[in-house]
Amino acid sequence: MKYISLLILIFISANTKGQEKANIGILSGGSYYLGDINTSKQFYKIRPLYGAIYRYNINKRYAIRSSFFKVRLAADDNDSKYKYQKDRNISFVTNIYDFTIQCEFNFFPYITTDVKKNKWTPYVLAGFTAFQAKEFDLAIPIGVGVKYNYNKRIGIGIEWVFKRAFHDDLDFADTFKSNKQISYVKNKDWYSLVGLFITYKFDTAIDCHAYD
Repeated sequence: MKYISLLILIFISANTKGQEKANIGILSGGSYYLGDINTSKQFYKIRPLYGAIYRYNINKRYAIRSSFFKVRLAADDNDSKYKYQKDRNISFVTNIYDFTIQCEFNFFPYITTDVKKNKWTPYVLAGFTAFQAKEFDLAIPIGVGVKYNYNKRIGIGIEWVFKRAFHDDLDFADTFKSNKQISYVKNKDWYSLVGLFITYKFDTAIDCHAYD
């Protein structure tokens, strides 16, 4: 399995209205799978995930972020209440290397260096993911989160993201011994990430709110 050799993303940096633009950080949490083996259980067989993020704040409402995560997924037909799945008896464990570019929309005005007025916001996100599991694949991420300025240098937050894969092959076992159907053309696989992040903000010397 090859690592996705994508972790370079260049953003045009301009400092508008004194708001800081760039921050880097780490995210850690859990990941789980939704598909033909697990059709509806949230937080099913949740496994650790970790990775790095880079966020560029365009203005108070919008940000662009790139990230690279190592994700682990697992599922087992024996966990199901249905006899069909127990008879099929398919299970899998797989690692995913996930590279994502996403756009974030802040519900409240948010300034990364402000620890009084504009220091937190809920947000929604959407974007584009390329990942390597058993094969290279693509996915569409959608999710929600909350950002908070702990101080002028450090930000923290929480995020919950669902990723819809373009194909239906996350749940193929490495050794397939069943004659029962596992893959359904119209039922694409999903995986979900839930995590806490901490970010470090660059160059907080300029702090102007003249236009707030």
